[in-house]
Amino acid sequence: MTKKGLSVILVFLIFSYIFTALSYKFIPSSDSMSGILEAADIANGNITLKGWYLSTVTFYFTDLVWFALAIKLFGYSEWITYVIPGLMAGSLFASCYALGTISGYKKAWALLLFLAFPGAAVSYMLSVAIIHVPTYTYIVVSYILIDFYCRRRNRLYLFLSSIIASLTIFSDDITIYLFFLPIALSCFIANENAKDKFVIFSSLVFSYFLFKLILHFTNSADFFYLPGVGSPTFVSYDKLTFNISLLFKGLLILFNADFFSKIISSPEGIFSSLKFTSLVIFFILLISSLIKIRKFSLVDAALLIAALIMIPAYALSDKPVDEGTTRYLIPVIIFGSIFLCRNANVPKISNIVLWFFSISISAYSLIYVNQPDFLFRNDRTTSKYRLISNFLTQHNLSNGYATFWNAAAVSVEKKFNIAPVNIDIENKKVLPSFWLTKISYFNNGNNFFIVDNDQQKKVIEELYGKPELTYMVWDSPILVYSHSINIYDGDIEGSANVVKSDFKVGDNNQICNAGVQGMVAYGPYKTLGRGWYSLKINAHGDQYEALIFSYITGKKIKMSENKYKNGSYIFEINEDMPSAEIQLFAQKDSNVCFESYSLQHIK
Repeated sequence: MTKKGLSVILVFLIFSYIFTALSYKFIPSSDSMSGILEAADIANGNITLKGWYLSTVTFYFTDLVWFALAIKLFGYSEWITYVIPGLMAGSLFASCYALGTISGYKKAWALLLFLAFPGAAVSYMLSVAIIHVPTYTYIVVSYILIDFYCRRRNRLYLFLSSIIASLTIFSDDITIYLFFLPIALSCFIANENAKDKFVIFSSLVFSYFLFKLILHFTNSADFFYLPGVGSPTFVSYDKLTFNISLLFKGLLILFNADFFSKIISSPEGIFSSLKFTSLVIFFILLISSLIKIRKFSLVDAALLIAALIMIPAYALSDKPVDEGTTRYLIPVIIFGSIFLCRNANVPKISNIVLWFFSISISAYSLIYVNQPDFLFRNDRTTSKYRLISNFLTQHNLSNGYATFWNAAAVSVEKKFNIAPVNIDIENKKVLPSFWLTKISYFNNGNNFFIVDNDQQKKVIEELYGKPELTYMVWDSPILVYSHSINIYDGDIEGSANVVKSDFKVGDNNQICNAGVQGMVAYGPYKTLGRGWYSLKINAHGDQYEALIFSYITGKKIKMSENKYKNGSYIFEINEDMPSAEIQLFAQKDSNVCFESYSLQHIK
């Protein structure tokens, strides 16, 4: 093995240990634990995650498969929640080191100063589970493979890069901004052989085609469902100043450079001022490089674009809402550090000064700011979620409901089937939350609630009666019932002006097919729980086909004469139907006019 290979392995081992020690300090949230529960289901044989509602991205090939492999090999255990994230962060830094030092180590201070020992916020964001870190690693590895191709002209590197990139974009669409767009733009502006640029661009197209192919095959009821949050839109003019302010504040937080309101002579004030200096150095070097981007190689130009693209994307998007969303700016540090490690244009004496500055700042940051728990002494058994887990285990409770931030988080040591719910205090309603959860977690013998406060507790008691047992863990009441409780998403009302249709609404507020085959009415979508329902359809004319359909599970319930009683269809749903809709279909040469329908849960 070469010296470079050995150094990469050494860097991986050192930083995996450091970030595992950091990860050990943090109790994973419901966001992270939901992903680990998904991975546990994969390890248990549900490879397609059928029945799961995910969130905005899948994290399937980047995160979930690695957690699933660990669970399959070693079983479901708490150490997975901090060791695997630590290894992932170590892999990220090792890959950044490998790409940044391909041409030498003289400017490796950039990785040390900006990325190796970051501020407390970045340390947290790189150390917790299911939070883009492996995505960044996959992208950096793809850049390494393209760089190898440019140096050695072996197309096998491009093929491997295409495979990895297609799996990465399927798992996390931030890949578009950090890999696909930078590489595509660099193919037009970088100082690279024209033939090589054409071949690389072709491999990019091939990779995107593979991604679309994977997307096509996974778009069925046998796979997970991805709710998403809608397509990104430009920020409104009124919110633009808020975004810019949050962008600036976010960069200060990520660089640990927020010196505002700190005493100038205090250690915190001096340190944050020095970190602000490093932030200024970082952007001066990047922006000055942007002016001469056409002189860089294709990979270097792409790295520079990847480092800066998230800044305007963040400022002009409608997504920024709070300091937590500044995690989308972490790629600025990652790809900016790699670029500077390869291209920082500084005099020799300045390079020596920057090495001294980087070592000093990094040492202080590691010892006094990040403070990894190297001896793993932090008592995790007294955390809120561990105490809730202990209570559930002691009382033999496994299936229940909880507000989102309590639902998956209690499964750190042992798996529970807890469905997330939204509790509407004002309207006294409990509604299922189909976000980072599995359909089978609902209405499956659930006999307890974990809520946030006494107001929510009162709503539960008003709706379902006094519990058999009430227990308080920190500020979260737990209500245990002696019987199972089902919750529902409510009834469905649909009129001609509300539903979707293949035909237009007439002047008399009716939808008529006029002899043309098609869907007279369908929608709106709503999740239907188990139980008995009554469906009344106000339509006249010829015969039509009516059914309840969930495109997520593929389940259909056809309305038939034996279900028709006293003007309504009476039928049973024996398993939850997420995002279900009522469909009315008319055959060719028939005449059906639709006015409205009403679906009610009756028992």
